[in-house]
Amino acid sequence: MRRTTVWRSMMLGLLLSTSPVVWAQSNGNHLAIVVNTANTVEELSMEKLRRIFRGEEAEWDNQAKIEVVTRASGQPEQEAALRNIYGMNQSALNAYFLKAAFARTLKVKPKVLNTALGVRQLVAGVPGAIGIMRASEVDKSVKPLRINGRLPGEAGYELVLQ
Repeated sequence: MRRTTVWRSMMLGLLLSTSPVVWAQSNGNHLAIVVNTANTVEELSMEKLRRIFRGEEAEWDNQAKIEVVTRASGQPEQEAALRNIYGMNQSALNAYFLKAAFARTLKVKPKVLNTALGVRQLVAGVPGAIGIMRASEVDKSVKPLRINGRLPGEAGYELVLQ
């Protein structure tokens, strides 16, 4: 009987430690920039993040190919990314990517996914991937990055839903 109770307690602890709910308690409406757990990057400046998401950077410092993963147009996460990262609306972003593609200056075209689960699974499965999701949806399969020295939930963190 005692072994069963101990085993159940251990399993519950493991489940809670990997659950997105744990992050949700302290991160409210913050967005997280996440990378594959094998990625050695721990922090990005907002300017570097902006260059990556705009397709201006093709490789990480270790020469691994960058794969940008965003949410679909109209999703709250994408609206926040437009405001906080891209600094433009969806129409302007579409025009930006079209112009960059024709000018052959676009190094990485973002993959657009409809769900946080899709973003998390792609980032977890691709070593060079970087994505955006609600901090409350982050689990141990991906690694959140510090942006300008701060993680979601810390004072002064800039990436928020509105």
